[in-house]
Amino acid sequence: MNKVMFRVAGVLWAAWGLLHLVAGISVVRTFSNEVAGVPESVTLSLMGDQLPFHVRRTLAEHSFNNTWFGLVVLVGSVLVFRGSRQGVLLCTIVGGLAHLGFTIFLVIPGFSNPVGVAMTFIAACAAILGVTAQVRSNAIAPS
Repeated sequence: MNKVMFRVAGVLWAAWGLLHLVAGISVVRTFSNEVAGVPESVTLSLMGDQLPFHVRRTLAEHSFNNTWFGLVVLVGSVLVFRGSRQGVLLCTIVGGLAHLGFTIFLVIPGFSNPVGVAMTFIAACAAILGVTAQVRSNAIAPS
């Protein structure tokens, strides 16, 4: 049963990581050609077609962070799939904390689209499954 839990958690983290990696790269590409749009789950309405410089730079930083979050979690998902304690720890900390800010500032106030809400549940399920599988397999040493 634990092996199945690790594998499901690994697949969920892989989906989360892949989505964030692709989203981050696509927005970075958009910024390299000047900003004509904004990230997938946020709608900004400003006067004119151009976003102010500081908003463009903040969104560029956000997309860079999404890229590395996605890459780290995607690599970690392979470790989770294999039942690695370090993989579960890596994905849960990086993916969980990255998604915590998104949840607090976008999902809870209602600014996120359905994909963002789904990713919140995917991250939560992956973290819960991975940690539960670790506890059940006695891989976490008692303190």
